[in-house]
Amino acid sequence: MRAAGVFPVGRQLISVADRETFDGNGRVRVFRDWGVPLTGPLAALDVWDHQMAVSAAPGDPNRTLWRERLTIGGAAAPALWPGLWAMWQWRAARIRALAPTWAHDPELTED
Repeated sequence: MRAAGVFPVGRQLISVADRETFDGNGRVRVFRDWGVPLTGPLAALDVWDHQMAVSAAPGDPNRTLWRERLTIGGAAAPALWPGLWAMWQWRAARIRALAPTWAHDPELTED
């Protein structure tokens, strides 16, 4: 794992799951990754649970609502939180900048 794609921050054992659910606005796609940091500064954490949910924005099916949550825990979490927060802000800015270039899901047909 690398912060900002450059700085090594250790290795993790990560599990992933992809699911789909529905809310009042329609389909919601949820991706979750969680695990245990094994080496590096993040190994001081004993909880890493990250979820991203993507759906049509309420009232505008041509816009996307992106929701994200990262939960960390352990004795070192308060000390590591500022650095992780800063990295997540940088990551969010990159996602916002790149999102307009991403392809859209194709319309499904009955054929």
